[in-house]
Amino acid sequence: MRVAMSEDTERAAQRAKTLPLDELWTGQKTPCPPIVPRGLVSRKGARELLLRWPDVRQILAEAFERLRANFGPDAEVALKRFDDPASEIEDPALYLIVGTRLDAQEARQAMDRFEDDWWLDNVDRAGDHLHVSVEFR
Repeated sequence: MRVAMSEDTERAAQRAKTLPLDELWTGQKTPCPPIVPRGLVSRKGARELLLRWPDVRQILAEAFERLRANFGPDAEVALKRFDDPASEIEDPALYLIVGTRLDAQEARQAMDRFEDDWWLDNVDRAGDHLHVSVEFR
């Protein structure tokens, strides 16, 4: 079934070019760097915030690597958007959630190492946009 188009619309459609996906995402023709580091599970809404907050991408990648190093290779790290309806601040936040099978004491020690060795020195770079939490699997 063919939809009828006016001559102007048909000519415009013939002249239109297909944009490469990287240009659609970034508005530029250079190759698009990955928005989320490989191995990081991105949950609904997180990528859109990273597009809004490009400064958060670098600290996110660094935090992800540090968390994997502290919690071990079987830890699953996910990035999740969180909108707090009770908050006076309208901006949502991103949470790096570490899913671990470590017991509570081992997980606390891993989180303490992460915070002491790296996070406390770098948290200002994230502003109020990025937070870290632990979930037990």
